[in-house]
Amino acid sequence: MPFRRSFISILAAFAFLLSFVAPSLAQDGDGTPTDATGTLLITSAACAEGGDPGTVLFNLDAGIADGATCTPADISISIDGGEALGVSGSGVFSLDAGSHSLTDFETGQILAIEIAADAQTAVERVAFIAAPTEVPTETPVATETPTPIASPTPGQITITMHLCPPVIVNKDAFTALGGFEQQMAACPSILLPGNGPVPGTIGGAEASFDLQLATGSGDTAQTQNLAASTFSPGSRCETDAGFDLDNDGQLATCFDLSGYNLSYSALGSVVITLGPLPPDTRLGAAGFIPNSGDEQTLRRTTKEGIIELDTTGDDDVHLNVFLFSKAPTPTPAPPTATATATPTQTATPKPTQTVAPTFTPSPTPSPTPSPTQPSGGTGTMQAIALYCTADIGAARLTILPPGQEAGGADLGDSTCIGGNATFDLYKGGNFVASVSTGVPGVAFLSNLETGSYTVIDRKSGASGDATIAQGTITRSILLSFAATVGDAGSAGLVDDGTGGDNSGPTISVGGGLVNDGGSGAAGGAGGQGSASGAAALADDDSADTESVRALVAVGTGPARQSNDLALPLAGLMLILFLAGWKLARINRS
Repeated sequence: MPFRRSFISILAAFAFLLSFVAPSLAQDGDGTPTDATGTLLITSAACAEGGDPGTVLFNLDAGIADGATCTPADISISIDGGEALGVSGSGVFSLDAGSHSLTDFETGQILAIEIAADAQTAVERVAFIAAPTEVPTETPVATETPTPIASPTPGQITITMHLCPPVIVNKDAFTALGGFEQQMAACPSILLPGNGPVPGTIGGAEASFDLQLATGSGDTAQTQNLAASTFSPGSRCETDAGFDLDNDGQLATCFDLSGYNLSYSALGSVVITLGPLPPDTRLGAAGFIPNSGDEQTLRRTTKEGIIELDTTGDDDVHLNVFLFSKAPTPTPAPPTATATATPTQTATPKPTQTVAPTFTPSPTPSPTPSPTQPSGGTGTMQAIALYCTADIGAARLTILPPGQEAGGADLGDSTCIGGNATFDLYKGGNFVASVSTGVPGVAFLSNLETGSYTVIDRKSGASGDATIAQGTITRSILLSFAATVGDAGSAGLVDDGTGGDNSGPTISVGGGLVNDGGSGAAGGAGGQGSASGAAALADDDSADTESVRALVAVGTGPARQSNDLALPLAGLMLILFLAGWKLARINRS
């Protein structure tokens, strides 16, 4: 029993002592906690001062390695007898807190260090070298060395000219077209005599024009015109734009973007002065292919026909120049004109122009062949629908000869606005195709075989004969007169009953509209309904506040459902809710 009690007493004492020793046993053998670390910074240098040449200092950092005669050096060390570690100038190592040893492989020196937790310990290894012997040199004779002049960077610019239809006379009509893709499709390219468009594309009509390109300054100054240019064929297709620009239900149409390439000696200021231009046209806008980055070069445009660019950083620019028709000069009334006009002198269409309501949408007319009917190839029809106010209802369909631009009375008066209409085309009594203009009032039907057609407005029945010629545009213009145009919810646009959207497209115009005072810049990115590609001019004829008779656009906006049933449905839902509430109260009672 006494032995047993003694043994128990020894165990109790051992347990008591163990409570004091246990924390120390939780540490490493050298007394450093395993979860605490510090940082070791080793600096290695070769110095010409501070010590005897050929000696090496390996110690805690004393700032010697930072001397003015010191340069970084490469060394090999080991930490705690481990593998060799290279240090080039300086090196940082993370070590457990506690005692460690460093070995310099070159000299065999061993340095004992202490790493403190969450602190940095700095060590320097300095090899002293002999100072370089200064060799006296002769003082060179000062000579004038010319400052080298950086060689100028050459660049090139390709200029494509576009001619917009006569209805595009100001920036409002132009921006209403949409973005660059729609503007390109509505305003085809024009080319100098002797140059042809890319085969199978729309555009490339022959015209006479020129320009002057002024670049550089001093030794790099250049002035060129189109006689010094190189013809550069090019095109842009609906597949590039991602839009059905001619409303034929396919992404198959391509538009000519051929232009004239001019090379110049120095990037920087580029000043383009247009002229001479086709008769009765002026500079309307400067545009760039979306996402090309070329729009960043535009600095300003002026109504005098000047385009200024800064091509610094862009050595290959493709500029699209859009020409507008000049606004017609009002003709003063003759002195003999009287203030009172007889009914036959008014512009109101005669009642005999109204088509009888017995028209059916499946006629089989017999078109009269054109005496100059072309053969072979394809052409394009442009359908234009304008709605105008008048005392009586009437419809008039005007079809112009191939290639003839619309103007004057063809486009009605200042009350006319674009709207939706559907045209059916027949050839030899057989149906060929249909085209709807959409809300903007304009659409293209391309790849039509050349020959004679009959065009019929599906709603009014107004009809006319059309001739499609190779590579040209034939314009069909519908003027619909009505005593009342639209209502408060249709923004003045008439729905012709064919399901077109009468709300109008939402168009976001960006791309740097500039004024004619010389300020403005381009910008923005392109997309449907975004004018990121073109920068239109402010007009010098902005005083003519005609309505949107000039809104020739390409493409239609997305269809939007009508809200005509919203209020009746809301009323019906309220009645059903009240009836249900009443039945519920009766059931509870």
